Amino acid sequence: MATKITKKAPALRRAGEARAQGPTLTDYAGVLVLIQQTSDVQEVSTPHGEASVLNVRLLDCDNDADGWVTDVSVWGKVLIPEIQSMGRDVFAAVVGKGKASPGKSAPWVLEDPSDEQIAKASAALEANPLS
Repeated sequence: MATKITKKAPALRRAGEARAQGPTLTDYAGVLVLIQQTSDVQEVSTPHGEASVLNVRLLDCDNDADGWVTDVSVWGKVLIPEIQSMGRDVFAAVVGKGKASPGKSAPWVLEDPSDEQIAKASAALEANPLS
């Protein structure tokens, strides 16, 4: 008797997995974070053409995160220059959405934290010092 051979279907991936293999800054929407730039801007090929990306390390100050997350990708014409303007210093921000232009989606932005959030971020940094 012949044995039926079946071909296993390849695993499917989500569109976001094709763009980035790790966390991105936009995964932290609405979250108070500490950010430190860890790479220079790189040009990469995406399904939509060339794009700029840089990497940061990030500490989630709102969700009792367990230490710094490294190699977080940052995309976007608004976010990248804003992070670059801070050099390699650690700074606090809330990841948010700006205002959309007609016919375009709202850009991701870094919002200024309140005084209470600065105190919370300072405590998180003290509990999770940079190595």
